[in-house]
Amino acid sequence: MPRDEPVEAVDSGWQFLTKETVRPDELKIWQLSEVLEYEPSLSVFMNVPTGTRLWRESLYDTWMIKTPDSKDEWLDGSCWQP
Repeated sequence: MPRDEPVEAVDSGWQFLTKETVRPDELKIWQLSEVLEYEPSLSVFMNVPTGTRLWRESLYDTWMIKTPDSKDEWLDGSCWQP
């Protein structure tokens, strides 16, 4: 899931994606507070720099993080310090 440059003041820049194909009529816009209510483990990552990517294989796996400074290396997100 990437964090891009926000396009509006109320936009965080986050895009929450899935590996599965989604039809355009299935796309939703969520408030960040709604996403964090559903998945509180993301809260530590919300202020990372734009260009950061997060990934985990399943609900039970650790988040992996790739920041603009990590030189294309995925880092263990459980060690992330905001």
